[in-house]
Amino acid sequence: MFERKKMKKIGILPGTWYFKIEAPSTLWIVSRIIDFPKAGRHVQLYQKDHPPRTLTVAVSALMDHRMFRTANAA
Repeated sequence: MFERKKMKKIGILPGTWYFKIEAPSTLWIVSRIIDFPKAGRHVQLYQKDHPPRTLTVAVSALMDHRMFRTANAA
C-alpha cells in the first residue's frame, strides 16, 4: 500500500544482503521498501535460510554500521 517504486535514491535495492552486527551468521535480504506516512521509510527483510521470517526496520537503522552491514552474496 505504501510501497515506494523509486528505491535508488536511498541506495538500497531489493536482493541486497545484510547481516546484523550482533548476529553475523544470519543473513537478511531486502524484499521491499515501505513508506509509512507517520513513521518514515522502512525496509522489509527476510531471513535467507528461513524466508517466512521477516524483519522490518527503519532505513536509518539499516544504514547504521553499528547495527547492520552489507554482506557479499555467495
